[in-house]
Amino acid sequence: MPAHKNKYQISKDLLSVYVKEHRSLNQISKHSNIPLRVVKTLMQEYGLSKIVIDKAYLEREFICNQKSVKQIADECKVCDKTIYFYLKKFDVKN
Repeated sequence: MPAHKNKYQISKDLLSVYVKEHRSLNQISKHSNIPLRVVKTLMQEYGLSKIVIDKAYLEREFICNQKSVKQIADECKVCDKTIYFYLKKFDVKN
């Protein structure tokens, strides 16, 4: 059994709740008093993932699904400026 499982206790169910609340890995780490690296490892082991704002995601939501910047930002629990930043970074245009 990996050492982190003995020392740090957090269930898959609790991590799932954090993910559904759109908490960042940093927020989960601070709230649960578990090091960030351990939270990342447990997320992988439990098969949990966060929304990743990458070019494919933005193209799907912004162009294909025709969602507004505001809608995407609300879904990702970030501010509009963050979505504008990534749209520009990945050169995604509608």
